[in-house]
Amino acid sequence: MQSLRLMAAGDIWLQTVNGRHPFEEVLHALRGKDLLFGNLETTLSERGERAEKHHVISAPPGAAQYLVDAGFDVISIANNHSADLGAEGFADTLAALETRGILPLGGSMVQDRQEPVILERNGISVGFAGYTTGRFSSAHGFVVNRLIEEDILADIASLTGRCDHIAISLHWGTEMACYPSPRQIRLAHRFIDAGATLILGHHSHTMQAIERYRGG
Repeated sequence: MQSLRLMAAGDIWLQTVNGRHPFEEVLHALRGKDLLFGNLETTLSERGERAEKHHVISAPPGAAQYLVDAGFDVISIANNHSADLGAEGFADTLAALETRGILPLGGSMVQDRQEPVILERNGISVGFAGYTTGRFSSAHGFVVNRLIEEDILADIASLTGRCDHIAISLHWGTEMACYPSPRQIRLAHRFIDAGATLILGHHSHTMQAIERYRGG
């Protein structure tokens, strides 16, 4: 029987202050993956309009090489820091990932939200779709997929029958919370009931619980 090992990382910040590789301590563990997913909590740019917020997170586009070294295949850019340097920073982030062979998920430089993507390894296909809570205006020339239940259900329906598994990335919840809220759990169950295989949640900056639901 064919199998696929999907590994997932949470929020990734690529700034370093001591010159060490940010994944140095875990590179050995990541080598065993067939597919590696992560959420990039960093704008990869050195230009653009700085957002009016307390924490603006960015790194040079070349920092994307760290992700290549670690073996990342697909990276969600649907989060509350993807627009920290405006449209220019967002475009640079997309380019930094795409030119290095990493698939960006959850945002695009067009007026419509990004459609789900499908990756295949070992003869097994996985559909990925990414979303975030928060407000993003398409008037700025780019789109970040927002966590809207109807949109997610539609994307799950569009993937059903086209791939073996469906992975939904959600940047949501409360920072520093050690357990997902009842609403998060209900919504995650709804997406699984609709056909998703697993929910990849991030944003809390904590190690939250893992639930097996309906045999997943």
